[in-house]
Amino acid sequence: MRKYVKVTFATALLTAVIASSAVPAAFADGGAAVTAVQSPSYALNDVLQVEVKSVLNERVKDGTRLGAVIRITNTSGKLTRVPDYELRLKTADGTEYTLQPSATNVPSVNAKASRELTYLLTIDRTDEVNVTGVEWVDVDLYVYPKKETRMLDVPMSGIAWKGAETAISDANARKKWGESFTLPSLNSPLVYKPVDLTRDFNDKTPVNVVQVLVENPTAERQALPDLAMDGKSATDVFSGQLVEQGPIVLDAARSATFISPSRPTLTACCKA
Repeated sequence: MRKYVKVTFATALLTAVIASSAVPAAFADGGAAVTAVQSPSYALNDVLQVEVKSVLNERVKDGTRLGAVIRITNTSGKLTRVPDYELRLKTADGTEYTLQPSATNVPSVNAKASRELTYLLTIDRTDEVNVTGVEWVDVDLYVYPKKETRMLDVPMSGIAWKGAETAISDANARKKWGESFTLPSLNSPLVYKPVDLTRDFNDKTPVNVVQVLVENPTAERQALPDLAMDGKSATDVFSGQLVEQGPIVLDAARSATFISPSRPTLTACCKA
């Protein structure tokens, strides 16, 4: 099994992913994720800043699934309501799609705090959809005809995630086996390192087990984000499953190992 230890560990480090409460169930079902690019921050109004953490553009059975994860930060000293703006994705052909907010999105953000908002929509399109930007639109329904005001327009600075089979081209998102890394898009200080990969069998089905060491370098307790890991062979992608169930909390200056099995042959780890 030594040959597997030399494979590249791809940190297509994803934003709030899979089972995370910040992501709607439809994201989890589709295995959605986006590479962890440090996004610039934009002013939505005088006190709220937003970052486009990730954009989903994935073909599914019913068409195309579009989604976005937005980090919103309250820079003021008091509780501030999240504006009822529509979040839209713009495409290269000039079409705009209004995404539906998750039921778990918070209505307000505490002073000097950040929260994540998620949006999702499945459209009946099977052709290529190229997302070019994200915009916030204030829609006044109390006038006729309704009035729309664009509050913020953010161009796409990265590549939208198109599903688990997306090739990871960013050299900075590929790590050597045993190399430590962080997940900046999750705003978490935890440090991860793949430490072991072994093959086992489950009812005669080969299962590769990946062990990842997680370290908490801070002086405070840190919760392990809800993570997922896929295995990619030369021709297929196989969803991993976390062995440990339930919340995992690391005490200050402590480390722990979580294990994720995937089958049949793992050559790259591509989700978090």
